[in-house]
Amino acid sequence: MNMRKSSTFFIMLLLALSAHAQIDNGSLMVDSIIRTLPEVMVKGQRPIVKTDGTKLIYNISKLIENKGIDNAYDAIRLLPAVNDHNGVLSLSGKSVTVMLNGKKLTIDADQLNTLLKSIPADQIKSTEVIYTAPAKYLVRGAVINILLNHAHNNIQGNIITSYNQSHYAKFNDQIVLNYNKGKFSANLIYKFDKGKRFSKEREEAIHQLSDGNIYNINTKSSLLSKYTENSIRFGIDYNWSDYHYLSFAYNGSFKRLNGENNISGNIESKIFNKTESTLHNFSLSYALPCGLSLATEYTYYNLPSSQLLNSTLPNRILNFSSEERQKINRVEFDVVKNNQLSEALSLNFGAYYTLSRDHSNQYYSSTGNNTENFPVNDSFLANEDIVNIFVGTDYNISKMFTINLSLAAEYYHNPSWNKWCMYPSVIMTYAPKSPHFVQLGFSSQSVFPNYWEVKNFTDYTNGGYDLIVGNPALKPSREYNINLLYLFRKKYNLNVWYNYVDDYFKQIPYQMPDELKVIYKSLNFNYQQQLGFQLSAPLNIGTKYSSNFDIMIAWQKEKCTQFYDIPFNRNKLWARFNLRNTFIVIPNKLFVNLNGVIRTKAIQAIYDLPASGSVDANVVYQFWQKKCMLKIYCNDIFETSSINPEIHYRNQKLKMDFTAFRNWGITFSYKFGSFTHKDYDEVDTSRFKK
Repeated sequence: MNMRKSSTFFIMLLLALSAHAQIDNGSLMVDSIIRTLPEVMVKGQRPIVKTDGTKLIYNISKLIENKGIDNAYDAIRLLPAVNDHNGVLSLSGKSVTVMLNGKKLTIDADQLNTLLKSIPADQIKSTEVIYTAPAKYLVRGAVINILLNHAHNNIQGNIITSYNQSHYAKFNDQIVLNYNKGKFSANLIYKFDKGKRFSKEREEAIHQLSDGNIYNINTKSSLLSKYTENSIRFGIDYNWSDYHYLSFAYNGSFKRLNGENNISGNIESKIFNKTESTLHNFSLSYALPCGLSLATEYTYYNLPSSQLLNSTLPNRILNFSSEERQKINRVEFDVVKNNQLSEALSLNFGAYYTLSRDHSNQYYSSTGNNTENFPVNDSFLANEDIVNIFVGTDYNISKMFTINLSLAAEYYHNPSWNKWCMYPSVIMTYAPKSPHFVQLGFSSQSVFPNYWEVKNFTDYTNGGYDLIVGNPALKPSREYNINLLYLFRKKYNLNVWYNYVDDYFKQIPYQMPDELKVIYKSLNFNYQQQLGFQLSAPLNIGTKYSSNFDIMIAWQKEKCTQFYDIPFNRNKLWARFNLRNTFIVIPNKLFVNLNGVIRTKAIQAIYDLPASGSVDANVVYQFWQKKCMLKIYCNDIFETSSINPEIHYRNQKLKMDFTAFRNWGITFSYKFGSFTHKDYDEVDTSRFKK
């Protein structure tokens, strides 16, 4: 690791040691599980989690107590085994689905962050963590389900304004309004973002062609983008009872971005990009006391973009403009029926159907001298169908032992693929009246590529040296996961898992042997497999300091026998260490949070991923009966969070260096009324082009 990364490691080591140091006037205090040392005051702690069948139910109010946490996103980041890397949440290193009051939120990371950060943390009733979700949730794999408090009869709201400074400034304003009267409720959310984004990248390559020519490519690029974003959400709900309700919601998002990319070195280039996206989403759901729930959803997404490129490479000249558009119309229907056959046995079954109509195009035109032909102009119009039919059962064999079984049949159809797959899941839970909780789960699921990935389109980056190429033959991957969870004293969390992904796909670069080009193309590998464990443990010392230590170690292997002319079969043991610390300066008013993470070297296909890490800090002040909150923060203090991938495999030699910038800002929030955030669904754009 370089000096900055070494500094991060040293500070993290000091933080870990400080958790066991003498504090509170020199008195040594330890966690409540240590009971034998002399002259030690042992303080009992209320459990932060209880178990219910396949679920771990966390007491969020206890978890965020005296930490100055003001929103749901920061609150669930405190859950054991949850990690946040570049705004993407994971559970024990695997992808996780976030739900609100049992409703799935299949959205991309940016939208999920926006949603969760709009929900005040003190309005979370509890949070359910499910490492292996039964089929009745309409998702598979790991789930975090956020349960919110019910609203009262009044008008409530929350106003948030923030200033963020990285290389350039960003501004964010948000208002949330709720109206509740009897069985009727309505809510409105409006958010406005404006600012500049700046990034720097250096790319070095040794490119050897089959004719014997060798090119040393060394480029520096700087990208400056100006953006504005408006998002609005309006919803109405009518609840006859807890199990009988009607909900309607509209979500709209409007984004505009203009970017300029300047490249110097072996490649001299100037690139102008412009994008403008529009999203409209309408959803309607109805639930009956008999256990039947129905839902439908319609989404319209339109993303036109343009690029003007003028570039001089070592062996060619490019001067062109391109226009491209992705337009998606998607409709989904869900039906689920739950039957309680007896006190110990329940049966659930249902289905969902998704139809996506994708109309995308890409056109190139010359703007000057060019020494090569452009990709063929193309337009794409096709439908995609996904049908999923499932049946499942929950059986309480005894008060301590339960088992959940489910089987899903899924049909996937697009212009290239037409296939049925079967996905079983088994969850066994043992929860005796003791400090122990054990759960063993097996799950399986499919992972679908993004819509744009399966188009025969080409995008130019890095002055035309790098090309992003679509793959119409790309097929979904199938993931199988075995997970063993052990919970001790309802605080200490140990998770062991084995994950196997058949037809695993990733977008990996390849230096062409006959052209001076690097192709980025998503390809199906033979498989990816991973074996790992994660340990999470809280630590409270006195009344002024608390922390949580998290360690994850995994062995990863990836194999592809048809990766161009250089098949690979690689494996690596890697680890991640995370330590979160809270110092309580004034209880319920003033807090200091200091968090750090270290990631060791890892791999991805033929990539080598160097070690990285970051240290974040913030100061939180709550006042006016906690209606107002002021937060001052600084993230990535030592500018070491970037993962700079390298390739030194066979004849492939490529190195990228992404500059990390220290990020600081101020956030002010004000709550009026007794603010309660209503639950609602967000829009799934996870497979749209960004």
